[in-house]
Amino acid sequence: MSKPVSSQRGFTIVELAIVLVVIGILLGVGASLVGPLTKRVKFNESREVVRAAREAVVGYAIANKQLPATLAAAGVRDTDAWGRQLYYSTNMSGVQLCTTSPAFLADVTDNRRSPAVTLTNSVVVMLFSLGENGVNNTGTGPFAISEQFAGDYDDIVEFVDISFLREKVCHSFKITTESLPLGYEESLYPPATLEATDGTEPYTWSIISGSLPAGLNLAFGTGMISGTPTASGSYNFEVQVQDSETSSRIAAKRLTVTINPNPPVITTEFLNYGQVGIAYTAIVGAAGGGSSYTWCKLSGSYPTGITTMPPNCPSTVAGTPSIAISGSPSAAGTYSFTLQVADNRGRTATKNLSIAINP
Repeated sequence: MSKPVSSQRGFTIVELAIVLVVIGILLGVGASLVGPLTKRVKFNESREVVRAAREAVVGYAIANKQLPATLAAAGVRDTDAWGRQLYYSTNMSGVQLCTTSPAFLADVTDNRRSPAVTLTNSVVVMLFSLGENGVNNTGTGPFAISEQFAGDYDDIVEFVDISFLREKVCHSFKITTESLPLGYEESLYPPATLEATDGTEPYTWSIISGSLPAGLNLAFGTGMISGTPTASGSYNFEVQVQDSETSSRIAAKRLTVTINPNPPVITTEFLNYGQVGIAYTAIVGAAGGGSSYTWCKLSGSYPTGITTMPPNCPSTVAGTPSIAISGSPSAAGTYSFTLQVADNRGRTATKNLSIAINP
């Protein structure tokens, strides 16, 4: 019995040729896409590397209030996808960003904006990859940023300006002094120095409203308040500080100085006893008030025989902060009297005292 003839057949030579041609076309198309796809992958990788480097630099500044000397110091990758070193430039590494006048890089012209913008006295960090061609088309100062792939330009650029950095890193420039010491009339004021934070020294201080107590002065270069106040009271004033940057920063604050009265006070609490016929001397002292004193007796009587003593008011005798009562008592007894002292501004104090004279 004969076998049936199969209906299947193989490719003809023509069909095989067509298949090979199609495969060749597909392989050619694929090969032609590999280059652009690889370039795009490397470009995207390098862009992320540059962005990460910028974030690391800002993060380092936030933590240290200064910029790193190198990208390695910031702990970040410093080569692009083509294995080339990233370009990193700053004039402010190792200095305090908040209290040092910025050392700006050369002007930066950003042609990606329309119209182009030139940044003057602003940029403190430049960071970029040289791209596939490995050529620095941005410059080393002044810097010119162009649209990607405009002609031969393929640099991937990031920069940081001082305003952005200080906003992230610094506190606002302000006066930190919250209060001032208490003072007393005719007494040397405890020197107090006004303080500010996060500005570039030296500072210039001034009073823009109100006034200090008479006798006190503000040193404009140091912010120190010192002197000897001559009148009591509470004195309100507004002080201003300006730092030394070209575009100077200014801060102001209202403060109060309180000066307490300082009238004279008789400090002697009691007088030593005496004896009839024995020479007697006692010293009465005073403190506070002005620089000179006058003394008198308001009431009462001294022991008989006392010859040196303040006269009866309103007569007075000039004295230092102390005055003597002396003589040779001739009669025993206890003698009470009230003394008054007045300073050079007419402020007075009184004290009741007594002297016991033994037989």
